[in-house]
Amino acid sequence: MGKCLGVILAISLVILLILAPLVIAASFTSEERDMIKDCKKECSSTKRTERTECKDNKNACKDECKTQYLGCKQNYEDIYDSCKQGCELDFHIQGNESRTEQRQIKRDQKACIKVCSKEKRSNQREFCNRGKCNKECTSINNACVRKGNSDYKECKEGCQFSVFNNNITCEDGKYKPGDEFVDGCEICQCKYSGESECEMTEFCNFPDAEVDEETCLANGGYYDRLCQGPYFRIRCSSDKYCICGGDDGYTCPDEDYVCLPDFIEPKLPTDIPGWKTTLGLPMGDISICAKKPEMPNCGNGTCESMSCDAEGCPEPETIYNCPEDCAIFADEI
Repeated sequence: MGKCLGVILAISLVILLILAPLVIAASFTSEERDMIKDCKKECSSTKRTERTECKDNKNACKDECKTQYLGCKQNYEDIYDSCKQGCELDFHIQGNESRTEQRQIKRDQKACIKVCSKEKRSNQREFCNRGKCNKECTSINNACVRKGNSDYKECKEGCQFSVFNNNITCEDGKYKPGDEFVDGCEICQCKYSGESECEMTEFCNFPDAEVDEETCLANGGYYDRLCQGPYFRIRCSSDKYCICGGDDGYTCPDEDYVCLPDFIEPKLPTDIPGWKTTLGLPMGDISICAKKPEMPNCGNGTCESMSCDAEGCPEPETIYNCPEDCAIFADEI
């Protein structure tokens, strides 16, 4: 009897799970069903757009890989040409040598050029790796597609929420699901669960970390790649930055820039921590110069969460330095 009761309960539960969505759907009015349908169509359209953007970014990434690869190969070809010219200058026949000496000079020149060629091939194999770059592009594209699929799933689930349950918020009512906001060095999004998901940005939400070499050096900065590792096997980023701070106290151009310690470090193939120059010299705790974003003033003029004890306070509010207050003020308008 107990077994039969258990089977009956299990079957009843399955039937309930199957029928529950149908019962809920049947309770919707025609207008509500159309709203949900339109919402899901919008989700599908957004997914297709994002998938296209992922593909375009992947193609652009691979084009950049090709450009970097060809540039890298040419760089070592140029180094080889200089090396070869050096061999020809160091070991050349002047005309007053004996035949034996001339033959030795030719052998020495050939051996020297052989070393140049060997170094060229070795460097091109190690540093001009197009396959590795393309693999990173594919990995980034796969992550982009996965995020698009996740966003699509959440978007569809949120359609019913957007029609019937618009009282869910994040951060004590400051944001609604789908809203994005800045929190320190992170970009956050309010989810339908009522929780916020955040992700660290590359340069702490500063959009521009590019400073030209002349401007950087003229204002006390150090312009170079970000490097780590021992001097005999130094590994560096592909991009150059205006570096500030560190043991030598480098500085940024002017008040339009900040010395930014919070940046995502490039992934370098070395297990040895600590920033170095390209020659392997230690630099200490360095930062990167980033340009302050130009944004319109917002809020009510006083940012309660922003401390300001320097000259010129209070500092004008922007969506960057006081996102909470600006968001609230925008809602009140």
